[in-house]
Amino acid sequence: MKLFVLDPVERSRELLVQRVYDATRKILSKTLDVSDGTIDSLRSWIDGEEPAAIILGPGYYSEIERAVERVRGFFSKVPLAIVLENEIYASEALELRRFLTARLMPIADVAQIGQFILDSLSVDGALSEKVRCRSVVGVTQLKGGVGTTAIALSLAEESAAKGALTALVDLNDVNPHITAYAKSSLSKKRVVAELLQEGGIPKNRLKEIETELSFTNGRVSVFGQPELYRESFHFKADVLENAPSAAEYITALLHLLRERFDAVVIDCGGSWGIASFAALPFCTQVLLVSTADHVALERTVLNLARLYRESDDPLEFDLKRWHLVVNRSSGSAVAPAILGMLEEAGLPADELSVAFLPECGTVKWGADVGGSFYSAASREFQSSIASLNAIFSGATRSVARPKIEEKLPGRLGEKLAEKFIEKASSAVIERRTEVFTPQIEQAEELSIPEPSARAVKPRRPSPEPERESYWNKLQRIVDTLT
Repeated sequence: MKLFVLDPVERSRELLVQRVYDATRKILSKTLDVSDGTIDSLRSWIDGEEPAAIILGPGYYSEIERAVERVRGFFSKVPLAIVLENEIYASEALELRRFLTARLMPIADVAQIGQFILDSLSVDGALSEKVRCRSVVGVTQLKGGVGTTAIALSLAEESAAKGALTALVDLNDVNPHITAYAKSSLSKKRVVAELLQEGGIPKNRLKEIETELSFTNGRVSVFGQPELYRESFHFKADVLENAPSAAEYITALLHLLRERFDAVVIDCGGSWGIASFAALPFCTQVLLVSTADHVALERTVLNLARLYRESDDPLEFDLKRWHLVVNRSSGSAVAPAILGMLEEAGLPADELSVAFLPECGTVKWGADVGGSFYSAASREFQSSIASLNAIFSGATRSVARPKIEEKLPGRLGEKLAEKFIEKASSAVIERRTEVFTPQIEQAEELSIPEPSARAVKPRRPSPEPERESYWNKLQRIVDTLT
């Protein structure tokens, strides 16, 4: 595994090489061959082994565009990162990202440097024989109380029920329900605190922080929170004295989990701290959960837009990997409103997918469950969770048609009902809005009467404003979707 570190200033080049070794010594089991020099050195290296990645140092900042062009002239497809001085990174990174096709990182952020190297080696195939994991799913929210923990736990349990060895990571420092649900022992919580203080996880100590869910026959393992809230808060911000950033702990943990497990599910909670941002680049899919009420949806979309605009790491908010999950909603009635919110917020609606999850049923969260939360949930909820997991594991995408309750169509005839279903589903598919609700019954089973002549007869003008009829409202929805 070869990596090139390039910088015309010898002092900053030596510092950057040391940063590279610091970033990888705890997370790579293989020796990393680092060659350092300047861009001119590439002439003598081009006939040798192609590097897994190239890092440009702070010394090239004054001619950064030219430096990137020269490197691409030698190695056009090799992952490229640019490391900047901390002050320059803070003030210039957002602007530089507009025209540079390279990863930008501050020289002090060892975790970001390590993550770039891991990503590059994975693309290069150097780690492919070690990574067995098919999917890493992050479940997060931007408004509390929307069901992220229940969804994360259900995804893990359903995945395990299909035979996948699954890791469930609890990053919810405020409400560590999953840690409590797994009955993680005090000794394991104390080891988590110890490893946070050290900033890494040796492979032989992973078992010390693992708690198996007993009712899954060892197929779901929980990696939870430490004992004290002060220690848990370190996942959000650096508060433990003399401890490295929690990003180093998360990077080491997820690297080990990808080697050992078939699937990883992360309950990111609502903190949006250091740990959550460190986990996002690992995620193959990210679920952003909201409920269907207008305030929750609007707040979620606006906050996502703000994070999306301000992020300087393209792997954090690659919206093609993101799904807006509308929880406790069994239909697509809010889909047009969501699309409008996305467009108004400046988010690419053609990239971000939308999924709907029905109510989980009468099951309550907490110790009262007494066993599998997922097994106690409603069949509709289980079906939706299974659909999500099927997509994350690489199965063919399938979009269920929206469910229409009998009371809604009213006087609409069978043909119009079927036409509405087809048009709504078609529009939803075209706009990448995925509806994970149970398939509706066949049209002949709906028993919808044909509309009478009186029902479609034009009304006389009335001096008083009339309420919009369901016929017109439904037709307006069809017109909006099409």
